[in-house]
Amino acid sequence: MKARRLGRDDAATRGRPQRSRPIRWILRSLAVAGVAFGLTAASIGGYAAVIIYQGNFSTVSPGVVYRSAQLSGPELESVARQYGIKSVLNLRGRNVGSRWYDEEVAQSRALGLVHYDYGISALRQVTPRQIADILDILREAPKPLLVH
Repeated sequence: MKARRLGRDDAATRGRPQRSRPIRWILRSLAVAGVAFGLTAASIGGYAAVIIYQGNFSTVSPGVVYRSAQLSGPELESVARQYGIKSVLNLRGRNVGSRWYDEEVAQSRALGLVHYDYGISALRQVTPRQIADILDILREAPKPLLVH
């Protein structure tokens, strides 16, 4: 009987059948892809959580124009008091009967804010006429103005 020397692979597998190189490469590649996907998903989720937590509110021009995502009634009240907001420009257009819209209009009225509605779509190119109309509102609206 001949003695055979144990190689690195024999000691590492401890009797398990060895996989061929292409299969090991595929499995390793899938593991790396899974980790990369997980890290990407966690990063996007973390970013979205920060945006939601902060209300996606930011300053365009201090004391003049602010922008945000759609705010609830209490969020609008908080922002209006903190930044002295005098008017709101809703770029989603009139949506009478929608809870978010009715709540925003009621809260604006309760706070004495001027409320503007001008509907544009993220799916269509904004026309020069629409840009001119929005600029007119930006010029004439009491400041500070909140745009969403």
